[in-house]
Amino acid sequence: MKIVEEPSLNYGKLLRIRSAEYVGNWSVMLEFSDGHKIKVDFLSFLKNGSHPDLQKFLDESEFKSFTLEIGNLCWNDFEMIFPLSDLNKGKI
Repeated sequence: MKIVEEPSLNYGKLLRIRSAEYVGNWSVMLEFSDGHKIKVDFLSFLKNGSHPDLQKFLDESEFKSFTLEIGNLCWNDFEMIFPLSDLNKGKI
């Protein structure tokens, strides 16, 4: 699955995610508005997270249900979301 944000939307110079593609094993390839691309591995975060709501995202179909909302990568209407600066560094 690959999601690409509509290019007609203008959010100024703020950093945002331009595209997100699931590449397997709970990893997502992200492309940012500044052209930076990075593969982010979410598996250890999900396995080691203490919040019980995270466990459902260990189901691959749930994890793959992410969307791009106003340049942010999110799951289930902002149920799980990460700071863009962390994603841009590949650290969550």
